[in-house]
Amino acid sequence: MEFEDAKALSIVSLLLEYPGGLQILLGEKPPPDTQETYYIFESCTQYSHHLGVRISGGRHLPIAERMAVIFDIFNSAVNDLGGWKAVTDGTNEMKRAYSSRWEIIKDYYSTDSVDLQRIDMTTIDKLVTKYKKTRNMIRLLVKEFPETLSRKIAWRHYEKTVINARRRPQAADRTQGG
Repeated sequence: MEFEDAKALSIVSLLLEYPGGLQILLGEKPPPDTQETYYIFESCTQYSHHLGVRISGGRHLPIAERMAVIFDIFNSAVNDLGGWKAVTDGTNEMKRAYSSRWEIIKDYYSTDSVDLQRIDMTTIDKLVTKYKKTRNMIRLLVKEFPETLSRKIAWRHYEKTVINARRRPQAADRTQGG
C-alpha cells in the first residue's frame, strides 16, 4: 500500500502544481495530454521520482521520445491506481467529505501556480480575509490536502482490489453452501 500512496501523492502533487490541475483531478477538465504531461514533469521534478521516471539516454533523447516515455509512465501510474475514473471519483468523494472547507481548497489550488514546497502566504492572507478563518487553520488545510487526497485515492484502489478480492471467496462459499 505504501507504493500506491507514493504514486498517488506524486500524481496529486504534480497536478496540484499545474494550472487547472484541481479541475483535472475533479474530472472537470480532461487528463493531461502528452505535451502537458511532459511540461508537468519538467516543471516539477521533485515528485516525478516516485513514479520511476528515469529515462535511459536522458536529455540526449529526442524530445518527442522523452515526451512519449514520460506520458506512458504517468498514465501507467494512474492506471495502477485504478485509472482516471478512480482518481476523479476519489477527488469528488474528498470534495463531499470536505464540503465545509472545499471552497478554501478550491480557491487556493485554483490559482495560476501553486508551489507545494512553499505555501504562498499572500494567498493564505486573502483566504483568511475572505473566509474569516485563522491563518494557521488555512495553512494547515492546504498543506495537508495533497497527502489526504492521495491517501483517499490509494485507499479506494486498495479497497476495491485487495479487500474486495479477499471478500469474494467468502461470498462464493456462502452461495455454494460452504
